[in-house]
Amino acid sequence: MLTLHGPPGTGKTTLAKVLAKKCGYEVRHINASDVRTGTKLLEAIKDAMTNDSHFDSKEPKPHCLIIDEVDGAILFEDKGFN
Repeated sequence: MLTLHGPPGTGKTTLAKVLAKKCGYEVRHINASDVRTGTKLLEAIKDAMTNDSHFDSKEPKPHCLIIDEVDGAILFEDKGFN
């Protein structure tokens, strides 16, 4: 696991995607601010890791899951706002 932290718009997600692709991974991306709760985030992670692309190559690649803004989803649920 790798955590990137910094101000918005500095290229954290782009860097993660480029590095993952260069290392031979199939990139899966989730924006945690879209799901808002830890429970829904776990469901989105399961879906992202189990759904295969219709455009998969003949040789499957390992997956790299990139999750943006995970702190917002967890904090939102912790405060009782499911």
